[in-house]
Amino acid sequence: PPLRPTREPNPRETPLNTQWETEPLRFPLRVGAQWRHLGRVQFKDNGSQASVATEVRVEAWERVRVVAGEFDALRVRAKGTIEGTSYGGKGQLRGESRTVYWYAPAGRAIVKSINHSTYRGESTVELVDFSLR
Repeated sequence: PPLRPTREPNPRETPLNTQWETEPLRFPLRVGAQWRHLGRVQFKDNGSQASVATEVRVEAWERVRVVAGEFDALRVRAKGTIEGTSYGGKGQLRGESRTVYWYAPAGRAIVKSINHSTYRGESTVELVDFSLR
């Protein structure tokens, strides 16, 4: 399933999870900006829930190609720790997450995200269709 941008610039629903109180984007975005945020996530496939503490850094402007087209985007890197309850495994959920994502102002969305997680493995999500309304 595709990533569905909403009027809220920080995604709350992805094909893989639902997020609360997360802040992957903080406006105004600019190269060199950094912040930390605490949030929660629930994984859709097994209902596992976790707290997530994340450090975020805006690194550079890049041109990124996704199924929906090509965009000038800010590359953002996030590193986080995950701790919670696993309903698909041994009960305790602990791990690290490293994500690189690209925010395209023209699309008003994160158009691509690559995540490496010690809990979930690797996943890539990208925008497959695009139109502004």
